[in-house]
Amino acid sequence: MKHTIHPILLLFFIAPLLSAGTGIQMDPNPPAKWPLMVRIDQAIEVTVIKEDTKADIYIYQTPNFEYHSDIKLGTGLVREFSKIFETTLFAVKQCPLGLNPRMEPPRYQVQLFRTREEYLQAGGSAGSGGVYMGAQRKVLVPLESLNVSIRKQRVARGSGEKDNSTLIHEITHQVMHDWLRFLPIWCIEGTAEYFRMIPYRSGAFNCGKTSPKDYAKNLKNFVPIERLLSISDTEWKRGLTDGTGQDNYLSAGLLCYYLVHLDGDGDARRFKNYLKIIAETGNPKLALPALLDGRTPKQLEEELKRAYKIKERLTL
Repeated sequence: MKHTIHPILLLFFIAPLLSAGTGIQMDPNPPAKWPLMVRIDQAIEVTVIKEDTKADIYIYQTPNFEYHSDIKLGTGLVREFSKIFETTLFAVKQCPLGLNPRMEPPRYQVQLFRTREEYLQAGGSAGSGGVYMGAQRKVLVPLESLNVSIRKQRVARGSGEKDNSTLIHEITHQVMHDWLRFLPIWCIEGTAEYFRMIPYRSGAFNCGKTSPKDYAKNLKNFVPIERLLSISDTEWKRGLTDGTGQDNYLSAGLLCYYLVHLDGDGDARRFKNYLKIIAETGNPKLALPALLDGRTPKQLEEELKRAYKIKERLTL
């Protein structure tokens, strides 16, 4: 799977605040481990808020998302493509880390575009399947990314499956919005990459089949953890233009996978403690000792590489 880098993600690269009072409430009783499958079993309810054919304004709501379109879509079509949004949110809620995404009304906002050209004009990134605009708290998506085709003002769901991994990355950013001001950039992008690593198909995340092997196949050089933990927003941005950006994303994703599944007893204890301190203080520097837990970054890297080699048969 080709890993595409989207410069628009730089909207997230806000220096972590160093004050208390983040407003983040972690789930006090998160699931002990991932379920084998994450999916929404019942049909997703779709409500038509507005269908104005004269002004070409169409608004639809599902339980947690609101979709704005300039072409009529219909409830059946919205019900189908909304699965990826609602199920990604559900997956973040089901994650053992206890991230506890909090929605502020009026629902998570999604702007849909009938053409890729309109998507790019609005701020979308070339080659991307969607993007989260942090300042607007809105995901922008061209309809083609949702497997929706338009012919002579008629819309239809295409056959087959689209690769939704990039869109899952962006939706993860959206539902984790409260965290974005406080997490360091490796953790912002690493958690979003971790969720895109989970196999998704037809409204279901197959958590029991999550493997870093396919994900890591485009990795050229694993970024040393000492650098990854201290990389600045400016350096991350520079990587998008000097050819090293892909390795930053992939390395951050692999680090988060390790912290969730392979570190210590495999219970993500250190990662949870790290996130808990950030939620309480807004200061990732105060939280870093909980993540390292007496280890140097170099020792953590050695443990990570050893665990990948032994447990995942993957040499970094």
